[in-house]
Amino acid sequence: MVIQHQSYDAFEQWLKSLLRQKRIPLTGMMELTPRCNFRCAHCYMGQLRDDSPQMDTAFIQSLLPQIAQAGCLALSFTGGEPLLRRDYKEIHATAHRLGFWINLMTNGALVDARLIQFLKSHPPRAVEVSLYGGNEQSYQALTGVAGAFAKVTQNVDAMLDAGLNVILKSVLLRPIWESIDEMKAFAAERHLEMLFDAGVTPDLMADFSPTELRLAPGCAVAIELDSEKKKRLLGDYHHKHMENQGTPLGFACDAGRRGFHIDYRGNLLACLMLREPAFSLTEYSFADAWQLLGQSAPPRFPPNARCNHCELLHLCGFCPGAVSSGEALPETEDFFYCKVARARRRILE
Repeated sequence: MVIQHQSYDAFEQWLKSLLRQKRIPLTGMMELTPRCNFRCAHCYMGQLRDDSPQMDTAFIQSLLPQIAQAGCLALSFTGGEPLLRRDYKEIHATAHRLGFWINLMTNGALVDARLIQFLKSHPPRAVEVSLYGGNEQSYQALTGVAGAFAKVTQNVDAMLDAGLNVILKSVLLRPIWESIDEMKAFAAERHLEMLFDAGVTPDLMADFSPTELRLAPGCAVAIELDSEKKKRLLGDYHHKHMENQGTPLGFACDAGRRGFHIDYRGNLLACLMLREPAFSLTEYSFADAWQLLGQSAPPRFPPNARCNHCELLHLCGFCPGAVSSGEALPETEDFFYCKVARARRRILE
């Protein structure tokens, strides 16, 4: 089904019929490259940004129809920086023809007029631009690149002028704290909402230096939930949970059940942070790798983890993926994510 051309009612009925089945990879993310033109201090790729192997064009083109056939509706292209690939437009065009809802996740610096014209004729669901500050100074402090702020903001305006759906987002970090108001103002002037995320994890090489950039939990959550949209969505989720008398439900995640991640080497993973188990798509078809992934144990905390009995587990954002990257399990309520959960509850209630 090419979903862009379906009525909402037809799409809704078709989706419901799909969801009656057990495991369908409805949403996925594909790392097109580990490389990036920025050197952000908090990057989850870490030293892998200098890793050169990546899937070639023909391999990706052969994967996309398999992913569509498996039932995937929404596909996000990420990196690294996906626009560093010279074949990005070719990959995007194939995904668009197959009917995916496409999210392009980019730092925005490599957008140019030719790409914007291409995206107008092959519209993605959204272009998600990560902002790293509200002025040149904060941008350079975090990305290590001079002149990036002006370039990115000009490109955001050009995409909006072309009618593209742009989403602005950022991770809450100490180097950008003093420019938060400028970031919000930039978004508001363009009738957009700035979306912030309080979670900062170690990188994929278990380097903990990104976590040293975290804002204090209360401060981060206050900024994060200043977004009415995010506050409403998280509030609905929280109140549904509390209708069950706050009974700890244990960790629940759609990774490997409704969602998947394909790394830059062509391995199928449950999610971005869980790099094991991994099934090579050079050895298996996507359908076979998806079935193998389903036979693996679902992501869970160790049986003795305090998280398994926490009534605020649904609000903290901590998960087995963070543990796999080297993050220690909480032993006391002074743990960063425990404080995040309590701060979120205070605001939502």
